[in-house]
Amino acid sequence: MTPFRLCLIGLLLTACSDSQESPSDDPGVFDAGMDSTDSATNDDVQADAQADAPFDGASTCGELGSTRCVGVWVETCEPTGWSEPVECPLDQGCRDDACQEPTTRQVQQAASVQQLIDTLSRYSGWHEPVDASAVKERERRAILKGDGSDQTYFASAWRAMNAYPQGHQSLYSLEPGVCGTLLRWQATSRFGVCARPVQEGLIITFAKDGNPLGLHAGDVITHADGVGGDAMLATAYLQPVCGSVFPSAAGRRHAAAASFFGTVETATTLRVRTPEGKVHDVIVSDVEDTATTDCTDPFARNRWVYAETTIRSDGVAVIRLPSFFPFDKEFPTDPKDFDAFIEAYQNEMVKIFEPAKSAKAIVWDARGNAGGITPVALAIIGGFPSARPTSVSYCRSRVVGSSPPSFDDYRYAIYEVTPGGPFSYSGKVAIVVDGLAYSAGDYFPFAALQASDAVVVGSPSAGAFGGGHGPIPLAGPPALEANFDPAACFDHASNGFLEANPASPTVEIEYDPADLAKGRDTLLERAIQQLEL
Repeated sequence: MTPFRLCLIGLLLTACSDSQESPSDDPGVFDAGMDSTDSATNDDVQADAQADAPFDGASTCGELGSTRCVGVWVETCEPTGWSEPVECPLDQGCRDDACQEPTTRQVQQAASVQQLIDTLSRYSGWHEPVDASAVKERERRAILKGDGSDQTYFASAWRAMNAYPQGHQSLYSLEPGVCGTLLRWQATSRFGVCARPVQEGLIITFAKDGNPLGLHAGDVITHADGVGGDAMLATAYLQPVCGSVFPSAAGRRHAAAASFFGTVETATTLRVRTPEGKVHDVIVSDVEDTATTDCTDPFARNRWVYAETTIRSDGVAVIRLPSFFPFDKEFPTDPKDFDAFIEAYQNEMVKIFEPAKSAKAIVWDARGNAGGITPVALAIIGGFPSARPTSVSYCRSRVVGSSPPSFDDYRYAIYEVTPGGPFSYSGKVAIVVDGLAYSAGDYFPFAALQASDAVVVGSPSAGAFGGGHGPIPLAGPPALEANFDPAACFDHASNGFLEANPASPTVEIEYDPADLAKGRDTLLERAIQQLEL
């Protein structure tokens, strides 16, 4: 199972493939809520290890001059006891209780991440300036002075990707045993539970009966090892995964929550509040569920369908949109086949839409929409009864190596909404969306709000409006692959950057614990309420 987005096609004609030219021969952190231009300092890399290090000067430490590691810093035995922890000299890090030179493997890994940063700094479509030298120095030190584990390398590569928080930039590996084992797939859970962000932290939206953590739908995780709220989500987002960069704040929060139970470490203490208000702690067990759960959908519903129409007892149709792409097809490599491919997919979507045409209202559920063919998303909006002819957006490519980033004058992926068409419908319409809606899943609510009076309920989407290129091979070891995205896409009305700036929904709302405990979908019910049927 590969639930993340290696080559999303938000920009239809820039679908990436292994045959595309790669800039990888060209020479060569931000965290959730941190400005990508912040400079790294020497203290950044080791701050966590140093912060709580004790000074035990009154104790007897044994042989004078002996050393011990505190994280990757070193203490020395002095006549009065252990010294305060200090950084090892030059590129040395503390391992096995002594300052040591980096291993050959660490040197190779650091070189791979340096190459990644060099490539992104020249080619990424991220529109804000990034201090590449500072990012390179920070990540070089993180690896060379680190503990020597592959996890340190993975974390460094993932931070480097997010220093350029452009959508459609993904990190993964073609080596067996890396993705899904050494690196978890993004938006997956190893405990049979899924979560979404709320103000206090995480809320459980799906829980298998008898899951190893004993959690239930509606439980709220307020803290992990004493860290709560947005800080918990920011930490979770920077846990390395095989997956995609999420540009918007809402996207990072949702990606963190959806991936939380895949990346959370064994023995972490979770503070849990039940829907009834009772608080207790859960220790993350080393016993995992028998199968990995895909949490891209908040309720772990099957994503391997084109779409799914349900007519509720109240006469409202709900059409679930896991993506805007035929999951069982490959995008054609010959441009002359593009139109036929799109038409065939759209015809299948029209068939799924047909049963809803007689419903008194339709809610289009785009939560977790993984993107795909944007023109089909816009055709659906064109069928809304309030649809207006609207120019939506256009894109321009990064001028390679420009600093600060600048973009070619040539415009492409010019999107617009045209009223009418095969999805025409005369009833009331709403859209439900969340921060995992990506690429074409971003354009869907954005265009609906610009070109119609449809109600949009949920959260802002991922803010990933471009289209990926790649790969960027990283030798490692282990070998990794990365994608870059050179596109900057713009709001046609304002000419402002779209990346990381998704539309604000009509009603921004979180899941309610009591609703989830009763099997009630807070967002869907609010969308129906907004229609005033």
